[in-house]
Order: sequence, then C-alpha cells, then structure tokens
Amino acid sequence: MNTERKSEVSENALAIGQALQNAVTKALDKKKKLGQYAVIWDDKTQTVKRI
Repeated sequence: MNTERKSEVSENALAIGQALQNAVTKALDKKKKLGQYAVIWDDKTQTVKRI
C-alpha cells in the first residue's frame, strides 16, 4: 500500500473543485431567487444554519 501523500494539488483537482464551487453557488443563488431556503453546516459554530 502506498502511504505517501503529495503536497501539491493537481490542475485537474483544482478544476474539479472550482466546478463544484460554481455549481453550488449557482444552485444557492437560484434557491434564493425562488424564495426557497437551504440548510448548511457551519464549521465555526458546529451548528446547522438555515440560509
């Protein structure tokens, strides 16, 4: 088993992360415009928040 970890993130992984961030932002904006709400986890306070 290979237990070595790479310290750098590949360009492909960065592109995937950016695509996911864009998709979530778009979905939350759409929900806001439609008057719907979303439930998210807040790591700082470790609580569920309704936005």
